[in-house]
Amino acid sequence: MRHYVLPDSYNGSGKMELTGEEFHYLTRVLRKRPGDRFEGTDRHGNPVSILLERCEPERCILEISPGAGSGGAVSGATPGDKTEQAVNITLFQCIPKANKMDMIVRQMVETGVGTIVPVLSENSVPRFDGNTVEKKRERWQRIARQAMQQSGRTKPPVIMAPVVISELPGIWHQGSSPQDVCLLFYENPISKNGLHHLLSSNPLSVGICVGPEGGFAPHEVATLLNSGLQPVYINTNVLRTETAALYAVAAVQTVILEKDYWKVRQ
Repeated sequence: MRHYVLPDSYNGSGKMELTGEEFHYLTRVLRKRPGDRFEGTDRHGNPVSILLERCEPERCILEISPGAGSGGAVSGATPGDKTEQAVNITLFQCIPKANKMDMIVRQMVETGVGTIVPVLSENSVPRFDGNTVEKKRERWQRIARQAMQQSGRTKPPVIMAPVVISELPGIWHQGSSPQDVCLLFYENPISKNGLHHLLSSNPLSVGICVGPEGGFAPHEVATLLNSGLQPVYINTNVLRTETAALYAVAAVQTVILEKDYWKVRQ
């Protein structure tokens, strides 16, 4: 069955009432009935055991208890999060226009990306004020939860509030180790280093930076390169930004998952 993630409103108590979309999802999509017991997680990834106690026309009551292996926040990957076992990926995604970011968030959750950092660059079309930023972040978190349930992922991603591009290097360097690498996927071949070479340090974390529809401005590229990001050029057709993010993550994961089968030439 699809994995069930408790709503963000769950406060850790033994009972919870579901109404609206949550009620519909559990009883219509998952087709749960009174007396059914099933496993799930809370928004932090902690396992829970859930009993659908009773149903009424517009609501249902859940009885919730700690699940197998519970006892605190989940650290590291879980058996269901196979993509998270290879490397912890942070996506720095320059925000595209319209609702393309919604698709990117969904795809990144499905592929196991650990952290999503929306970035406002010179060529990013959206411009957010304080209220809009929080509403957008809440929307992306809802989309992430839906993607978790569909894909069976149990550990939620971190979705940060949008940052300006000058803040990107500081965010990366704050949590990275010397062997970790942050990759700037760029439209022009400004370096001969390929993914195998850049990932040969066996990083525990990899950053991936993807530009908006109009690409990075030249001064942005200079700032990122001077901050230690490594440029990567993929010799393929011109990709949409939402396609580029998925392509980049898939390429990095494939190289790292198969690292025992390749060797960089000296």
